[in-house]
Amino acid sequence: MESRFFWILFIAIGVISLGVPVIPVSATVEKELKIESEPTGAEVSLKRGARELPLGKTPLVHKLEFHSEISVIRMIFKKKGYKALTIKVKASQDTVVAKLEPLAITTEPDFHKNAYLRDLQKQLNPIINRAIPKLLEEEVQQNFNLAGAIKVAGTRGNAFLILPIVIEDLKGEFKGTGKARQEVLLKTLWNQLGGSIAIPLAREIRDHGALKGIVLDVRFDELRYIYQVKPTVKTKVEMECVPGNRTQMVLQMRQVPYYRNETWNGVTKQVFAGYRTESQLVPQQVYDPCLYKRPVTKRYVKFDPMSRVAKDQARALYLLPFNALDRKVA
Repeated sequence: MESRFFWILFIAIGVISLGVPVIPVSATVEKELKIESEPTGAEVSLKRGARELPLGKTPLVHKLEFHSEISVIRMIFKKKGYKALTIKVKASQDTVVAKLEPLAITTEPDFHKNAYLRDLQKQLNPIINRAIPKLLEEEVQQNFNLAGAIKVAGTRGNAFLILPIVIEDLKGEFKGTGKARQEVLLKTLWNQLGGSIAIPLAREIRDHGALKGIVLDVRFDELRYIYQVKPTVKTKVEMECVPGNRTQMVLQMRQVPYYRNETWNGVTKQVFAGYRTESQLVPQQVYDPCLYKRPVTKRYVKFDPMSRVAKDQARALYLLPFNALDRKVA
């Protein structure tokens, strides 16, 4: 019996994938934002947890990075004489406008139960409201603002104007320890805040009303740092390939022998005549290293060798009698 053999040739002619629905989620988005405020000149910072990363003063244009198209970031706007404002910014925005609310500069006269203080407050408020906005614009090392409304306090013949000031982050180096350092700190703050706001205000109001002087009430936080390794985690969304099997239609071709009939001396028999090619489409499972993609959140850790761990709250009171102005106290 004649041996028979065949060989098979596979030729891929098409692909039919096993469809898996995928929700598209973009990775990190970079946007160039136009940042404005009403009024202008507000300090803008990115708020990340307890940290504030300064960006500059309004108006400005800044490129920011969003984790995805649906994420938001927080911006904080600060300006002397106005309340701080935090705004959530979406990745879809092109412009951010912060409308700042002014602080109450002076106490309402009706706040006082004492008729003398009530009349004195009413008399001084127009002068203070006119002078303070200009004085707050003075550039000094410390970033200060009003800590509350300015008010009169005391009794008839012994009344003072209370000027509350808050310093957010104390700047500068105050060398020494204990009492020596405290004296340097108090002198530095007075040289900056006394000369820029307390003394000019005293000159505006000393001829109006029966005041003895001004009490400058300064509140501030002293930051303490320790050296340690503090990890900062940055989150990023990326698209990752998911492997799997898919169905692929393959054209299968093979050669098979064929025979023809021959008659010799009245006897008919089949004689091998050669090979012919046959083909058909058959389904086949194939491995795909990237069958579909899915969003994956990845975290990158950055180590910061120095971190803020505590704030020491402090308060400094300065008494500026009006008669000291004649002695050129500055």
